[in-house]
Amino acid sequence: MDGGTREQAQLTLDVDADVRTAFTWNTKQLYVFVAAEYSTPERPSNKVILWDEVLNSKEEGLFRLRARRSDYPLVDPYNGLKGNDVKLTFGYCVMPYNGNIFVNTTASHVVTFPTEYI
Repeated sequence: MDGGTREQAQLTLDVDADVRTAFTWNTKQLYVFVAAEYSTPERPSNKVILWDEVLNSKEEGLFRLRARRSDYPLVDPYNGLKGNDVKLTFGYCVMPYNGNIFVNTTASHVVTFPTEYI
C-alpha cells in the first residue's frame, strides 16, 4: 500500500447454526467462523475472517446470532469493495483429540457492496 485510501466495512451478521453433529467421541472443540471471499484485479483471491468462536461442547453447537457486529472489519487496501460481490461463508474446523483437523463449510450467501458510500 502506498499510503492511499482503503475501504473498510463493518458488517452485521445474522446466523442460525446447528453444528452439534460435528461433535463425536473424538472432537475436542470446534472453531466456527464467518468468512468473506472476493476478488479484485490486484488480488484475485481474498479471504477474511469476520467472526469466529471456539465451541467446547455439543451443547454450544446450537446457536443463533442476531444483529451481531462482526468481530473483525473487512478491509481492502486497494479499494476493491465498491460494487463488488462478496461471498459470506459459515464454516467450522473440527479439532480432534486424535487425528487431523478438517474444515467444513456449510452455508454461503453472496452480497453486493454498494457502488457509492454514504
